[in-house]
Amino acid sequence: MGLSTSGLMVLLALSAQAGQQAGGQPLIDISGAGFQALPLAIPDVKVMKGSAPAPEGSPLRPDPAGDAAKEVTKVLRDDLTICGVFKILDPAGYLPNAQKEGIVAGTFNMADWLNIGATGLLKVGYTQDGDKRILEAHLYDVAQTREVLSVRYEGDKTAERRMAHRIADDVYHYYTRETGVFRTRIATVRQYKGKKDIFLVDVDGKNGKSLNLPDAINLLPGWDPDGQSLVFTSYINGGPDLYRVNLYSPGVTKLSNRPGLNTGGVVSPDGKFVAVTLSKDGNSEIYLLDRNGEIVKRLTNDPQIDSSPSWSPDGKKIAFVSARGGSPQIYVMDVEAGDKSAKRITFQGNYNQTPDWSPRGDKIAFTARDERLVFDVFVVDVNTNKIDRITQDQGNNEEPTWAPNGRLLAFTSDRNGSSQLIISTADGTQQRQVTADKGNLSTPAWGPLPKGEQ
Repeated sequence: MGLSTSGLMVLLALSAQAGQQAGGQPLIDISGAGFQALPLAIPDVKVMKGSAPAPEGSPLRPDPAGDAAKEVTKVLRDDLTICGVFKILDPAGYLPNAQKEGIVAGTFNMADWLNIGATGLLKVGYTQDGDKRILEAHLYDVAQTREVLSVRYEGDKTAERRMAHRIADDVYHYYTRETGVFRTRIATVRQYKGKKDIFLVDVDGKNGKSLNLPDAINLLPGWDPDGQSLVFTSYINGGPDLYRVNLYSPGVTKLSNRPGLNTGGVVSPDGKFVAVTLSKDGNSEIYLLDRNGEIVKRLTNDPQIDSSPSWSPDGKKIAFVSARGGSPQIYVMDVEAGDKSAKRITFQGNYNQTPDWSPRGDKIAFTARDERLVFDVFVVDVNTNKIDRITQDQGNNEEPTWAPNGRLLAFTSDRNGSSQLIISTADGTQQRQVTADKGNLSTPAWGPLPKGEQ
């Protein structure tokens, strides 16, 4: 159970040479009303001299370095498309000699890139040196004909995608002065051949890994804030009970197996508590547990069902679902005051559920079912109760989860058949399906940046 520790050790070994990311105002104001995506050219990653040559033999012989460079190219283009900040220029429009150019200033003609409409130009070199893999990236301001960012990362073969994600984060940060999310992972439930397992994928939907939990129905993953472990609901012992799994060591730890429901656990931002739905006294209520699963306090006390807690980023409030008003709606309460402070914040629709509080603190995403029994994703402003619709007329869209920087949403959708993962900008204007899994995916949870990599 869990993931191999080898990948973690490689990631800890990654090193970067100092780039030129200055602080100050963003070059792209993502929140501005006049925001326009920046035209960015990303030529194919160049295999650098000194890389291991392809074996001699057939003209169709394997080319490990070339294949790896193609994969890095795809990761970079996918990441920087997903975020909605950039317009990645179509490589078909690049000049024929683009792939023969170098990656450092003076080895190519900047005017050629200006002529195809590029504002930014990202050139990346890939080197294989024995077991070592090196990615060297240079970002250029085309109009000003100058290099604005230079980074270099090293690792082994298992770190290639990770290094590519890191470069995408560097580019995102240069233009926005905000932390990118491309090194994070999304946990989701994968239903395939009658099994429900928890699955981890990169933000681009690739590099999927099963947690290989015990053969049972495993549901509702929720991240610890350090990114090292997950809490989840499982029927391992008949359940539904609440467990924790460390991603880098085998075995699971039972947190709560009280009579009835022990479900939907979410860890507080400081990692000290778990909010969870329990029905040990006959009705579904929200409780606060410590990290060992002991009850700290009961938060709700109402004859109607209360469920689906979600923490505010400061850990002082919890959003949850309650039917106390006659139908499932989104409420917010103070953790300290509990139920007596509960305040309803959705007043449209008669079936609202699965709230997820934005890391920016201002909005809560949720799922709503309309009169056609179709599910869609909405966002409500915590202060004004204003609701914005994110999806419409695209099948069923459910269970939104925020990226740790609050700029993107992930949710599941069956718009193309099976239930797959969609990444969307926070306003819904750009949406991209990132998985094409053989199974059906549900209840995604977007993880934090790994500890030590912020």
